[in-house]
Amino acid sequence: MKKYLVIGNPIEHSLSPELHNYWIKAKKINAIYKKMKITSDQIKDIILQIKSGKIDGLNITVPFKQEVIPHLDRLSEEANKTQSVNTILLKDNKAIGHNTDIEGFEKALKFINFIFSFAIWSNFLSAPLPRLSSSADSYSGTQAHCDCLLYTSDAADEAL
Repeated sequence: MKKYLVIGNPIEHSLSPELHNYWIKAKKINAIYKKMKITSDQIKDIILQIKSGKIDGLNITVPFKQEVIPHLDRLSEEANKTQSVNTILLKDNKAIGHNTDIEGFEKALKFINFIFSFAIWSNFLSAPLPRLSSSADSYSGTQAHCDCLLYTSDAADEAL
């Protein structure tokens, strides 16, 4: 059975084991994912456990994302750029630090943008346009455009 951990301090609040074990079970993977509260003086030993095969992978949370770096054999490009590690895996007997936070954050922003754009357009296409007065002192073209944008933004807020 493969063994994965998330380490941090504090760690009690982490929902990572529930999330990962749900998918491990759903995909019928022979593995377990646990959380472990550690101190700085335990980092070297945990990484040695990865190198010896006792642990198959590690996620890192606060406050150890930078502190693990000196104990690793190599950093991925993202981890090197950010000088932050949230995942450690063994490859070719080398403990390699990765940072998946950036990619995850970018995907979340794209998803939110997609949902927001969809909400705006679906409301824009299905909602009646604001009624514009024909009197000369009412709306200018610019004002009408702004009101329409505000109207669709309000509709999007309600949909979200």
